[in-house]
Amino acid sequence: MKEPLKITVPNILKAKLVEDWGNVSNDNKLLQLPCSPTIYEILEEYENTRIRRSYRDHRTEVSNGLKAYFDQTLDKILLYPSERDQYKDLEKNSSRKPGEIYGAEHLLRLFGTFP
Repeated sequence: MKEPLKITVPNILKAKLVEDWGNVSNDNKLLQLPCSPTIYEILEEYENTRIRRSYRDHRTEVSNGLKAYFDQTLDKILLYPSERDQYKDLEKNSSRKPGEIYGAEHLLRLFGTFP
């Protein structure tokens, strides 16, 4: 049986998560959307980094899985209450997927939910 993938979030990024939470929850600051780069752009860059060909398919598979998981979970577990109205407006007025709008902060939140 293969060991589960472990994602370690470095302390400096954990501090960014806390800062992000404070900005949104305490200071009522919302991110300017769409972000640049978007989650899809970040993951495509990850896919295209120079690596051995044998690993390229694995990176694409991981990237596609993260994109799909993000798009499905954003509104359920990744948004703070004060961000939900902004999300609902975007959902009504845009045909783009969440990963084409949101950026690194929300991708980091996703990683923070993993065991």
